[in-house]
Amino acid sequence: MPVKEYAEIAVGLPIRKPFHYKVPQELKDRVDFGKRVWVPFGTRRLIGYIVGFIDRAEVEEVKSILSVIDEDGPILDSRLLELTKWIADYYHSSWGEAIEAAVPGPLKRGKTKVKPRHPLPEDIYEPTRNFKPTTEQDAALKPILESLSGRKNDVYLLHGITGSGKTEIYLQAIEHALKLGRSAIVLVPEISLTPQAIERFKSRYGAIVAVMHSRLLESERFLEWKKLKDGSAKIAVGARSAIFAPVKDLGLIVIDEEHETSYKQDDAPRYNARDVAVVRAKLSQGTVILGSATPSIESYYKAVSGE
Repeated sequence: MPVKEYAEIAVGLPIRKPFHYKVPQELKDRVDFGKRVWVPFGTRRLIGYIVGFIDRAEVEEVKSILSVIDEDGPILDSRLLELTKWIADYYHSSWGEAIEAAVPGPLKRGKTKVKPRHPLPEDIYEPTRNFKPTTEQDAALKPILESLSGRKNDVYLLHGITGSGKTEIYLQAIEHALKLGRSAIVLVPEISLTPQAIERFKSRYGAIVAVMHSRLLESERFLEWKKLKDGSAKIAVGARSAIFAPVKDLGLIVIDEEHETSYKQDDAPRYNARDVAVVRAKLSQGTVILGSATPSIESYYKAVSGE
């Protein structure tokens, strides 16, 4: 266990280096990696994210953490912390900015609970079952399922024209991940496609599917995030930001229409969700499926060259 004399704190500002804050004696049993804290910052009070601990600060006069926000546990696990650090280094943003890209809006304002204004209606979908794979689908599924079973960090490019059955491969791969006790993330490029994707996945898997995209109210997004965080949902379906879904034991990431430019974030941190997916899968020993009728040049080249 690290000595908790001083904490390294990342804040959501474009400042690359974490700041050092003293951990008061009464807070030493309550601070932990991935938790939010209130810290003094100049004349302001800001939310900070604990990313490390040290036994000696770089400067003599160090301000103290004011209070701990997250009493029930960290909002970011060690792998998501590592992922956000990679994003900060690779895309030249601050660690705090990368962390704030990964958490819902209410958490960035210091909230711990959010009540929806109106009860969320439960959509009812006609249940569906697995279809018998075609010869081509079976050939594509076999190595993917073997990769999942072996906890291998493989990336597959699934190249097939629209209507060729890529989604059924996604669904059956997800089912295999679930049987192994693991979770899945499915990204779609446009919010306009999300309702169709939600219907396909909820009709197959029901209540264990959580939805994450920007057209949801903040309270709705928070509740979906919480379902994934506490493990009651095991499949996250959504647009670009769903790559940060706090799923338990991530086994599979699907990027549908992987060539789409909408997977690139325009604001800091300017990440590409497709590339972040590959890194996140590596951290969790997961498998990635990149699906497209018209693969990006980069993905196609990597597939042809065996990378």
